[in-house]
Amino acid sequence: MEGILLINKSVGPSSFDVVRSVRRLSGIKKVGHAGTLDPLASGLMVLCLGRYTKLAGVLTSDHKSYLATLHMGVSTSTDDGEGEVLAKKSIAHLTKSDIEQTLGQFVGLIKQIPPQFSAIKVQGQRAYALARAQQVVPLTPREVHITKIQVLDCSLPEVRVHIDCSKGTYVRALARDVGEALKVCAHASAIHRIRSGSFAIADAHLLSEITKDNIKSLLLKNQDAVVGLEMVEVDQQDKANLTCGRAFKSMPVIRNDVAIACHHGELVAILGKVEGRTVALRVL
Repeated sequence: MEGILLINKSVGPSSFDVVRSVRRLSGIKKVGHAGTLDPLASGLMVLCLGRYTKLAGVLTSDHKSYLATLHMGVSTSTDDGEGEVLAKKSIAHLTKSDIEQTLGQFVGLIKQIPPQFSAIKVQGQRAYALARAQQVVPLTPREVHITKIQVLDCSLPEVRVHIDCSKGTYVRALARDVGEALKVCAHASAIHRIRSGSFAIADAHLLSEITKDNIKSLLLKNQDAVVGLEMVEVDQQDKANLTCGRAFKSMPVIRNDVAIACHHGELVAILGKVEGRTVALRVL
């Protein structure tokens, strides 16, 4: 019972609730994920089972795509619809052109301050725990990369957008910052992840569709689990070398910072570059 499982998370459960359900259905404890979703967010979660949890770090680094609804004129404590309303401002003067122009300012490399209610650790504690205790803590801005923001519908006070962005991007924070840039306020009233790297929501399964009997057949394995990553074929000898922690007999050349070594379709190791040399980062 190992592989990659694509889940279409509904609004309500936390990411850990999803992991806990998959642990129960699969009968194994070793279940990880390649990126969380807030309880009020929905969409694609990439879960890693068994030895495929070793791929979580590689898969987490992939770019993500979202459909989101920005609610203009209202700010909340959580930057989404779950928190208490902090402020309301008139948006009577806003136009679609104003919004599109302002959204364009957030495309590219930007500095983003995570929401107060987030899982970021501050002095050993989660930011959301401190926020619930009404302790406002300064969070360090983080560099994120937003490659696309497209307005799909503008029916104020709600603006529906498509967002392509790097890992670590908070759509809630983007909504907050766009509202501030427009000199009004805003929050994200809906967030739906539709893509994570090469995985798409169309291939994901609702938890209600998964049973103890069918879960194994839904798992992606070997090359199907690493679609979009660079693959390097190694021979039987180097497969044995990698498995035993020995050096390559014939060192492969990889184009990217990370690649997957495979042997006749079977995943062998995660490869990387160190000082220009190809090395095995993790044996699979």
